[in-house]
Amino acid sequence: MTYESTQVCIFLLNYNSTKYTIDCVESIVNKTKASLDYHIVIIDNGSIESEFEQLKSSVSGANITLVRSEENLGFFGGYHIGIKYAPKSEYYYFLNNDCLLVNDVASILFDFCEKNPNVGICSGQMLDPELRPVRSFNYLPTLSLRIFGNALLRVFNPKKFPKRSTDYSAPIKVGIVSGSSIFVRKSALDNVGGLDLNYFLYCEEEELGFAMNTAGYDVYFHPKAKFVHYFGASTKFDQYRRDKEYHISLFYFYKKNYGMLYKIANQWFLAAKFLCKGIGNVYNLKLALFLIMGAKSKRSLKNVSVNNTSTFQVNIALKKVKLKAS
Repeated sequence: MTYESTQVCIFLLNYNSTKYTIDCVESIVNKTKASLDYHIVIIDNGSIESEFEQLKSSVSGANITLVRSEENLGFFGGYHIGIKYAPKSEYYYFLNNDCLLVNDVASILFDFCEKNPNVGICSGQMLDPELRPVRSFNYLPTLSLRIFGNALLRVFNPKKFPKRSTDYSAPIKVGIVSGSSIFVRKSALDNVGGLDLNYFLYCEEEELGFAMNTAGYDVYFHPKAKFVHYFGASTKFDQYRRDKEYHISLFYFYKKNYGMLYKIANQWFLAAKFLCKGIGNVYNLKLALFLIMGAKSKRSLKNVSVNNTSTFQVNIALKKVKLKAS
């Protein structure tokens, strides 16, 4: 079998979390049926040398490509590098390396998309390490959602705001799916302009969900496809830096997709919310002040990892390593 083209290309990012990547690859190989034509592209996203060497020596197979970036480019930046080295594919499956497939997730989502040509994105049921169901989809972030909440909005539009805690037995249409497992129709991704490299760690699923919905594609949650997610294993930052990074991405999302006034309205609404919580709580007060200052993109972690204050340097020198079958 050659890999000039394939049905599904699965992308994994490794950042100083090699053990998780190895286990994730093993779950993919063990759970994916042989009839599915798939390829795995692993992007080492600026790990230390020992982590990369361990990865290089531990994963092998004719359908695995390992690419190394010298910088941590974040999620979309890392995936962008991986796509450059991927075979021509009908679907992309962006999967966090700290996930384990419980069943044949790739085949289930592939078959669902093949039967439903208007689906642009879908994902499965996330489980915690104790195999308990975790909320796996969400709603597009809007100011009305923040002010009124999903319960009230559901009264007026129940299809747009399905209950997240319900145990579903069949696929349902949703706003966005978990960023830890995003199965994407490649032609749809091309039609919405590909990956926006201004995102570093957060709001990638909001961006893709919004883009797909705007372009007329459907986003679906499929409860039959199940995977375990070890939360936070692939993003080892303290909570304050995570919260800052999340709001930087969120405000960029609002500005890009809704406009500056909408971004400012959300900025001050959230700042006021954290200020109210900030009485006697230094953490919330610090975060409120950060939001009041605009949560500017120059404070993003990407500008610590990458020497560029505007966008990613994705055309850096890369070391490509193709792992041969053992």
